[in-house]
Amino acid sequence: MRGSEDLVVPAGRSRRAVSERRWVLLLPSIPTADSTARVKVWRQLQKVGAVALKNAVYVLPNRDECIEAFQWVAKELTELGGQASLCEGQFFDDVTDADIERRFIEARNGDYAEIASEARGIAKMLKAKRLSAEKLATLAAQTLKLRRRLDEAVAVDFCHAPGREPAHGLLAGIERSLSELRGDAPLEPLERVPRPVAATWVTRTGVHIDRIACSWLIRRFIDPQGTFKFVPPKGYD
Repeated sequence: MRGSEDLVVPAGRSRRAVSERRWVLLLPSIPTADSTARVKVWRQLQKVGAVALKNAVYVLPNRDECIEAFQWVAKELTELGGQASLCEGQFFDDVTDADIERRFIEARNGDYAEIASEARGIAKMLKAKRLSAEKLATLAAQTLKLRRRLDEAVAVDFCHAPGREPAHGLLAGIERSLSELRGDAPLEPLERVPRPVAATWVTRTGVHIDRIACSWLIRRFIDPQGTFKFVPPKGYD
């Protein structure tokens, strides 16, 4: 919890160690009768890369972007009629920290294993002697979806799970093969978003690092003349 002056420092621990809280915890309270809310919140927690520590306790590294992710989940939960508490924590048992890291690694390795398995299936199909243009387009679309899934997994790979490199290598090999078979430039998304001209970009208030980075990206690479509005999450039309 915040407020280190109120903490009792265990024997052998310095107050500096207490202040270096490695984890941020979310303690959600979801209406028991609302299964839809439970599924929605669970999917959001999966999306931000949180792992379950105990019953109804989810953990992320103590970083600005992770705190913001938990704040967003908590806000959505409140709108669904539930409650959530968010706090910082430092576990004094080193084994506990190691166990949390292991859970993060196992979760991401599971994602990478699924991606690698699907990538091997695509690679096997690419070895067919004759592939129609339609089949190549289908395999290219599947590869793009896998690339997006890999990027999403990497974004929440807080402990550098070893499964990342094999999945990345398989996918990169497929992309090269597709490029060679199609006789074109490296694989690009099949659908591109039209470049806007002086658009107004809207996001919610409470600007943290993610929204700052997105605004910079839009102004630098997408819409140099664009403007930005930061509005309340509810009620804006």
